[in-house]
Amino acid sequence: MAGTYDLQLYFGQIDEFIDLARAFPETTIVLDHFGGPLGIGPYKGRSDEVYARWLAGIVELAQCPNVVAKLGGLGMR
Repeated sequence: MAGTYDLQLYFGQIDEFIDLARAFPETTIVLDHFGGPLGIGPYKGRSDEVYARWLAGIVELAQCPNVVAKLGGLGMR
């Protein structure tokens, strides 16, 4: 029986998320806070770099039919 799994992570962990989604194709996996692109700490002032890395991961993740995204948290820094 397939279930669901919610996962919150940051943009630098999307590759591992993709591996998880591919390993469990019968499980619906919810990407919380849309993959956590960061703009604080060591990522402050690096928004172009962060966005490019985040977008590449999201584009690949979109190929996994068992993944859905929760759009909450987009306004967080």
